[in-house]
Amino acid sequence: MKWKLIAGILVFAIVLTCAPSVAAEPAVVSIGDASAPLEKTATVPITIENVEGMCTVAVELYYNNSVVIVESVKDGNFSSVTAEIDNDNGVVRIDAFTVVAQGVSGSFVFAEVTFKAVGCGESELALEAYLQNYDNRSIECQVTAGTFRVPCGDDYAGCIEGLVMDESGSPLKEASVVAKGRPGSGEDETDEEGYYEICDLKAGTYNVTASMQGYTPQTAEAEVIAGERLRYDFELLPALRRPDLVIGAVWNEGDRIYYTLENAGGVIAPAGHDTALYINGDQVSSKMAVTDLEPGDSIDLDFGYRWVCTPPADNVMVCADIENIVQESNEDNNCLETVLYCPHGSMDACRDIAFSTEVDFITHGPAPPDGNPIISDGDLLGANCVVCARNHELLNTFQCRYDLGLDAVDVIDIEYEVPLVAFSTELDHPEGIFTAGDLLSTHGAVIPNSALLAKFDIRVDLGLDAVHFIGEMDRIAGVLSKAQDIGRTELVEAPGILPELLQEHEIDIWFSTEGTAPTPDSPGFLDGDLLSVKTGMIVASNGVLLPIYVPAGIPDRGVDFGLDAVTAERALPVVDPNSGYVPDRKAIIFSTEILYNSEVFNFTDGDVIRLGDGVVRRNGDLVNCFEPMALELGLDALSVGTTSACVNRITNIGGLQTAVADIGIDGRADLWYPQTDHPFGRNIPFWGNICDDVTRFRVVYKADSGPGNETGIDVQSGCGWMVKDPMTGCATDVPWFSDSDGWYDAVRYRELLPCNPLILTNWNTLIMEDGLYRVWLEYERGGIVEREPVDHFVRVDNTPPEFENLSVGIGICTTYGSTDMSVTDALGTGLMVSAQFNDTHFWKYRLRIGGDSYPTFHYYDVINYYDARPEAANLSETGTTPNGSIVDLHRITVFDLAADPVECAYSANLLLWDRTIIGAFYTDPYGVGGHFRSHVVRPIHFKYTP
Repeated sequence: MKWKLIAGILVFAIVLTCAPSVAAEPAVVSIGDASAPLEKTATVPITIENVEGMCTVAVELYYNNSVVIVESVKDGNFSSVTAEIDNDNGVVRIDAFTVVAQGVSGSFVFAEVTFKAVGCGESELALEAYLQNYDNRSIECQVTAGTFRVPCGDDYAGCIEGLVMDESGSPLKEASVVAKGRPGSGEDETDEEGYYEICDLKAGTYNVTASMQGYTPQTAEAEVIAGERLRYDFELLPALRRPDLVIGAVWNEGDRIYYTLENAGGVIAPAGHDTALYINGDQVSSKMAVTDLEPGDSIDLDFGYRWVCTPPADNVMVCADIENIVQESNEDNNCLETVLYCPHGSMDACRDIAFSTEVDFITHGPAPPDGNPIISDGDLLGANCVVCARNHELLNTFQCRYDLGLDAVDVIDIEYEVPLVAFSTELDHPEGIFTAGDLLSTHGAVIPNSALLAKFDIRVDLGLDAVHFIGEMDRIAGVLSKAQDIGRTELVEAPGILPELLQEHEIDIWFSTEGTAPTPDSPGFLDGDLLSVKTGMIVASNGVLLPIYVPAGIPDRGVDFGLDAVTAERALPVVDPNSGYVPDRKAIIFSTEILYNSEVFNFTDGDVIRLGDGVVRRNGDLVNCFEPMALELGLDALSVGTTSACVNRITNIGGLQTAVADIGIDGRADLWYPQTDHPFGRNIPFWGNICDDVTRFRVVYKADSGPGNETGIDVQSGCGWMVKDPMTGCATDVPWFSDSDGWYDAVRYRELLPCNPLILTNWNTLIMEDGLYRVWLEYERGGIVEREPVDHFVRVDNTPPEFENLSVGIGICTTYGSTDMSVTDALGTGLMVSAQFNDTHFWKYRLRIGGDSYPTFHYYDVINYYDARPEAANLSETGTTPNGSIVDLHRITVFDLAADPVECAYSANLLLWDRTIIGAFYTDPYGVGGHFRSHVVRPIHFKYTP
């Protein structure tokens, strides 16, 4: 109805411009016949003949969509056409009008329709046509249908035959004829008459090469047509006694590009020449031949280059001997050019990152492969603004042609014929096959929401907002296949099957829900928490996911920001014998349902955030190349491969290489052990990522309070820092240093990495005041200096614990006897050791006793300030408590040194530790080390007389 209204407006608009006309005889509207192999395309014209005074045209074209679909419709030479393609129902509506005053007359191509073969057999191309003049009067016409044929089976193959002769026309016996192409290959040897025949070749383009020892090979391009025999004759000329390097074939296997290097000449082709790979005209890789090639020999090689295809295909050329090192008999046949189609169409763009937006929009940037500029919130999008899959393509196995939205996604493996993707929708299936809370796969598995929640003992559907599989990909595929076999009904009836299945296959599913359970006032988890299907545990709460300076988490910090999308590496969580399941959370990245803005940190609900570490990719970085008419399109689903896009960032800080996600806004590290936090002291190294387009970088610090200047952290040549040099096979040490402002050469840094656990820089804090500092990474690319979007906090502490007082018994240098050593209470046996000490980051103490007549000490237990035992009763995280007074710690006795201690002088030693992580910077190639700060010790002496 909408089309008819538009057509009516168009017709009315031209009433004043078109003159009346009457056709002498009926016009003819026809479409030609065509054929194409499976997955290939063919373009067919729609023609209009013998027409007079025509103003408007409307054509409906019907076809069998199990055999062909329409990919696009282009203008003919009548006028600009508009087309409405409905492949779901096998019809395309095409219309056009002209503003020529008298209309148009004659014969012409109205439109060109490009079909894609999707199934075997034949489809009638039926037409209905409506031709009108200026006053809406119909022009009489007749239509002629066409046929589109997709050959399969025996009709799918063709033959190439012909003769191979020398320059005199005499047949060449036992000449080799080889046909190679993307569809396949074949070969034959000529008989006494010089005749060859290569059959069973799938339809497509082939390079056919005739060769024989002593002759120069010849290659021709042949287009094999199903069911037909093609003839190609060759005349071979005597070869010069030189090598002749040619590329026999180019093909891909997944994201690797392979080629055949041949010597078609009469003598050996020596090693030492380069072969180059060009993609869309740009050289992207090269490879040196390291072996000689005998005459007639060939070798299959690959470039070791990871090909990221630009859908739907790339123009690929491989050229031998690009530096003209080898003197060849033919210098004009070194290159072979071909078209390589993306391994899985547009899905290759979702190999590294895949996502969906929260809203529909129109792209004014790259046109999607199907020509539809409307991007739905149910479509799967990939790198460089490619539409990897429309929503109906994801739902193809469920026979659903409606757009049900996309709420969660995990791209598991695109190497299947149908890429394996796990996802959830925003709407239920119209026929009840699944709900919006179920987990689906493109291969047909339906895992009900209740099975995901089985370990949480919840039987209601709480929706599914984010999903990610953990474990080996073949095991994940196996579980989804098993779930498909079991079926949704059985999983609803027995949801506990799923956790058992995950346990058996040693994988897990991490997910978030849309609702809180069981009730908002008594939540077992929130919709911003990341959950484990296998264990029924919270992998990471909303408060853990977001930096500590964001008010995330209920009840502690006050707000649940939701969890709209999540992804991580697939590494299996470890199992700790003491605490059980310990998920590897460091690589989690996600998006939230609401935004946050503060001076320290800000993000939107469309940004990609790393656990505890801030924004790693803004929403605009993902969608701006679509050129939408609005900013911030949100993020509803997210999947990132292990080879995700590089992000310049600091990743680890300090001598124990603490992940920045484990350092809070107070600048102290939470190492999960011991049960406390840790500042940093002395040398503080920094690790991080420096991407390929960065030319220089530095780490900058600034005091957290006060005006202060931003200062680059430098390590200059006088420090004597030496690293290994890859140019010498990592056998030689070379100096490595920054300039006085802390800038490092990023290109040289990346060159040195293969041989060194190389840090970004080292911060010598011994000259700094204790306190809280902000640090961040600055980097330059394209002449512009940029910085990380979030500061990192570092608490510097170079002050060890300080003793105020220490006593044993009732005084110093007092003489005690066996009676004094027998006093017993909750703090042990013997003399009481009392002390007063303090430290901003106190951790633990230990007592030991020794004597002049004894070679070793006796050590007592280590006492942490947080221990629940009497020896820690007078301790706090800043030392002894209450402040300003000496307190009892522990009793000691000389009988712990010997059963019959002798009369002599004895000493009690109090050892104190703080929680500071101390970094060590070395000048040798290993660079840095680290440990907790060593103890300080204070003795007190007394005499014992039996």
